[in-house]
Amino acid sequence: MSQQLAGQTPCLLRLLGAPHAPVAQRVAQALGMQAVGYTVNPYDFARQGARMLVERILSQAKPGGVVLLHCGVRQTVEALPVVVEALRKRFALEVLR
Repeated sequence: MSQQLAGQTPCLLRLLGAPHAPVAQRVAQALGMQAVGYTVNPYDFARQGARMLVERILSQAKPGGVVLLHCGVRQTVEALPVVVEALRKRFALEVLR
């Protein structure tokens, strides 16, 4: 499913807990993926509004970082286009189309 949505096969896997834990490494390896953690946690589940979410992400984002976001959070959906565009401009990222 994620390959159909993204247009390419995912290669990174974020599991709950530490990405370097043996179980995370075994699961990722079994799937042919690399286990990763996150570098930015904007606490989108706290539902403090899309504007606050955008500010938190952009203030912490660095090249090569991973932003932790949750599905089912309306403000995340609202903030995502703004965040992607800002990060694209800031880091000249090639974002999936």
